[in-house]
Amino acid sequence: MTHSTATPTLVLTRCYPDIAVRCQGKDGKLEHGQIDIIASGARDLVIIETKTTLDVSDVSYFCNKYLINYSRWQPSSSFIRLPKCDGKRIFGCLAYMKAEDKAEEIAAREGLITVHVFGDSSSLAQPNTPLIDYHPDRYQR
Repeated sequence: MTHSTATPTLVLTRCYPDIAVRCQGKDGKLEHGQIDIIASGARDLVIIETKTTLDVSDVSYFCNKYLINYSRWQPSSSFIRLPKCDGKRIFGCLAYMKAEDKAEEIAAREGLITVHVFGDSSSLAQPNTPLIDYHPDRYQR
């Protein structure tokens, strides 16, 4: 795992909302999914999952299905282009209105950006979290 000792500065210039994706599963079956938001810049990609209520299972599902396997996903439509991850750092972000159990702490342990959304504003829920770069060339469990 590549951990950053300090929260890196992210410069994100493009936003790709609500992307239907697919990939070949390990069992050979076609898997389908939905990425809520991808924010990209010259050096970074941030894969963002939004939840009304975040629970513990959402954290592992997001990491295992989307972050670890980002490079395998393809857009479901030929009209959509996913940003490439070549050489970029890949970070995960969970944005939510309410967190159950210890989901927020577990997300921080997984090196995810956590954003608590309330009313018309939001804040980083765990601002000192050392982020993990989930790029397949650098990430190892």
